Amino acid sequence: MMDYINKDSIYAIVRETGKALLDFMQEKNAVYAKPGEGNYVTDCDFAVQKMLFSRLKEVLPEATFYGEEDTEGNTGKVAEKGYTFIIDPIDGTTNLLYGYHHSCISVGLAKDGEMVLGAVYNPFTDDFYRAEKGKGAYLNGKRVEVLPRGIKDGIAAFGIARYNETDANLFFSMVRRLYETAPGIREGGSAALDLCRVAVNANAVYVEFKLSPYDYAAASLIITEAGGVIVQPDGSPLSLQQPCGVVAGSKEAADELLSMIQSLKSSEGV
Repeated sequence: MMDYINKDSIYAIVRETGKALLDFMQEKNAVYAKPGEGNYVTDCDFAVQKMLFSRLKEVLPEATFYGEEDTEGNTGKVAEKGYTFIIDPIDGTTNLLYGYHHSCISVGLAKDGEMVLGAVYNPFTDDFYRAEKGKGAYLNGKRVEVLPRGIKDGIAAFGIARYNETDANLFFSMVRRLYETAPGIREGGSAALDLCRVAVNANAVYVEFKLSPYDYAAASLIITEAGGVIVQPDGSPLSLQQPCGVVAGSKEAADELLSMIQSLKSSEGV
């Protein structure tokens, strides 16, 4: 299905753009407010997205582009037919602003609305996650597989952004349950990276009640190709067309978390 596409060139562009991000950061990096509390974009976000659009267009000229930032060439949606690159130029912008080196470039490729390739790169640690549909998931060239385990057997990671409309009471009730069940809980500030950590068993589960497709598109394929599960908090499939929540983990851990959420919703009459 993708034999004619130079996947190695796509991966190389993602890596090279990540290295360029480190250079961009040394230049003037103005910060702008986006709608909502604690929602920021920087000159680096714009520069990275423009670079990715330009370079990836050379590899796959017929593709359209759906990126987080408002730059030229951004369609703002995934095409129902043909190829679409789904891009978050910097996932974890707030982390970037405060020197919390847990940010990444996330590039997914969808064909006819279905994920077929994903690449997530953290230039600060040089960790490169990638997957191609039907061909497994990899971290730094080594194949990874999700272990069959429950929430009590690993770290429970979560994300919540003040600028997203989320039932904070329900969410933190769930976090308390995770705190009481898992040996540790974490909020890393980059959904794409924390989802990829599910694929390599650093996180047993990850949950967030609202994300946009560019936040999870690439990582979703990396998780499923590693044998993990990623769905919405009600158990339905993810959407590439509109924002939704995510629950990810092994089948055992994801099922456990889905039951936990449903129990909390029932008890609170949601």
